[in-house]
Amino acid sequence: MNPNVHALNRARTSLSAAQRPDRAEVESAVRTIIRWTGEDPDRDGLRETPARVTRSLEEFFAVGAEAFFVAPEDLEREEPDLYRLLAEFFRQDPARDKRNGGREAPVAAERSDG
Repeated sequence: MNPNVHALNRARTSLSAAQRPDRAEVESAVRTIIRWTGEDPDRDGLRETPARVTRSLEEFFAVGAEAFFVAPEDLEREEPDLYRLLAEFFRQDPARDKRNGGREAPVAAERSDG
């Protein structure tokens, strides 16, 4: 199995399918945020915003994950905070692995914010 697919599968198993929000729940959360700002999510100009934000998040994650595995050293150098978040999420550090001659080393969770 491709190591990238293996990492995605490990990350996906963190929550069961029953626990993981679906697209409708994410869009509902965006509508809640819009209401929280004092706006009406159903007014013209905002009606499609929850779907657009959800698609943007999907795309951001897909592109970030691709960069993490395809060009990890570049991502680590150019976006170190994003790199660290993805390393924690996927529980691996491909830039460090490349520096260590290709040997995979799992990444321990280092979060202390609670």
